[in-house]
Amino acid sequence: MNGVDSFAQEALTVYIPKTFEKLGQVKDEPLKVVQWLTNHPVEAAGTFVSGAVGLCPVLITGPVLWAAGFGGLGPVGGESTARPCLSTPSKLL
Repeated sequence: MNGVDSFAQEALTVYIPKTFEKLGQVKDEPLKVVQWLTNHPVEAAGTFVSGAVGLCPVLITGPVLWAAGFGGLGPVGGESTARPCLSTPSKLL
């Protein structure tokens, strides 16, 4: 046999059966995840929120800026961000 044949034979007899054996050991993992989630709801929520904010920061910054009076084009008229600061001297306005 040449090198390719021996590699294919080894893959069929050794590596593929080991792979399926390892996959069979994974079948209980989803159940373990669900059990952990039900036993640790606060940690699960924290993990989810921090992951969501890390992957998509606009989930937090958009609502925070909207609450502060900013719109898609800048400060919204009539909101606190459109008015001058109270500490600004009146002659500069």
